[in-house]
Parts: sequence; C-alpha cells; structure tokens
Amino acid sequence: MKSTGNSAVFRESHRRYRAHLRAARPDPALAALAIAAWRNPDRVVLKRVTRRAVLLVHLDGTPTILKFFKDPPWYLAWRPGWARHAWAAARTMREMGLPMPAVHQFATCNVGGYTSVLTMEAIPHAVTLREWIKKQAPRWDAETRVRWRMTIRAHWMNLLHNGVYHDDIKALNVLVQLPPGAAAPTLWWIDPESAHPGHCPTRFQIIRNLVQLNGSIRKGVTDGERLQFLREMGEDFPWVLHPSIEQRLRTWTHERLLKEKRTRCGP
Repeated sequence: MKSTGNSAVFRESHRRYRAHLRAARPDPALAALAIAAWRNPDRVVLKRVTRRAVLLVHLDGTPTILKFFKDPPWYLAWRPGWARHAWAAARTMREMGLPMPAVHQFATCNVGGYTSVLTMEAIPHAVTLREWIKKQAPRWDAETRVRWRMTIRAHWMNLLHNGVYHDDIKALNVLVQLPPGAAAPTLWWIDPESAHPGHCPTRFQIIRNLVQLNGSIRKGVTDGERLQFLREMGEDFPWVLHPSIEQRLRTWTHERLLKEKRTRCGP
C-alpha cells in the first residue's frame, strides 16, 4: 500500500502518539465543570448516542465542545480511556499539521452514564460536509464538482500520507469552514477518538472508509459521481478497480445509502 505513506511515516506517527499518551494527565477541575454543564437544564446538546455525547458550552466566553465518552470496564483494562486516546490522537495530528480542532483537557467523570470527558475547540462558521454538499451542490457546475471530488480525496489521502488512519470518515465527521471574507473553505477532521496515528490500514479498512465517505452523502451527488469518485480513488489504490472489489464497493455503498436514509446518520 505504497500510496498511503511508507512504514517510516507510520512509525513516526505512532511514536508521536505514544509520547502524547505518556504525557497525558487528567484535569480534576474539568470533571466538576463537566458535571455542572451536563446537569444544566439549558445545556446545548449537539449529539447524544449510547457511547458518546457532545455539548456546546461557553468557557470564559469562548465556545467550547465538551465531549463525553462511556468507557466499558473491560475496555479500560486493555486500553486508555476514549478521552485520553482522543486527546493524544488530536495532539499528534495537530503536531503533524493535520486539520484537527485543538483539544484542551480531559478528565474522568461519572455523569449521565458517561465516564470521561474531553474539551475541544469549537470551529466557528462551519457545517458538516454532508450539509455543505446538500446546500451547495445544486449550484455547482461540472468543473466545481470535479474540484470538490479532488478536494475530498486530497483531504482523506493527507491523513494516510501522514501515517494516520481514521476509522469513521463519513461526511458527518468532516467540517467545512467558511469564515466571512474567506476566499475558499477549509476542511477539518473531527472525532479524534476515531483517529489512529501509526496504524497502517488494511485493504478492508480502506474499503470501509470508501463506503463510509461515498455512502454518507445522500443528496447533491449522483450515482454516476459516486462511481467516478471510486474510480478516481483507483489512482491511489489500484486494487479497488478489480471487478469483484468494485462491485462489492458499489453494493455496500448502496446499502449504506439506504441505511443513511433510514437512520439519518448511518454507522
């Protein structure tokens, strides 16, 4: 898998991640703040699922993301908690120049069924990639559509070229930021708990990423454009163009789109 970066790149990424993981220290003060924020009846909940919840709060007047995680006891026996891992992964990515919001502190806590929490920078003037394409794509000409396919492809490949695998690259986990007066939008990764610095993805994981990305944008993209994106990715991963793999990708992408339609999110 030469196109994803050589082994030295992944080793360096893993080395940096392990260094941040060793340096990670929970902030006891954050735990009390997070519990108070959770119990605030006026809290702004951006997302809440079984294992994670996301709140938008203002700390010293600055919009900040509070991300809560549920760490099963068996998981903690083998790995660092989700908040600690996310903190170290995000620090690693930013150190390598990758577009990930800044993380501040993490802590253990016990509120709402969640066991740890992370504070992150809130990106202003941003929407998810799915929302961006849904709103903007109807006005795009053919050249703009090609340019956006290239932009999304480069955004993903930049991760791999820097030795980072992200296991959930659906369009909801990419932010598009366009501040007033900016000449062009900026793409950001979110969900640092899904990032794995130093992990060289297997072919199955690459296929999974392709399905996540290509199958998580229901509106604004035609089936022909999805197929074209898949074939363009063949320049980076020639093996995806094998007839049996291409057919499998098309089938799984279709199934993913159906699940998106039912759940409005997908896995």
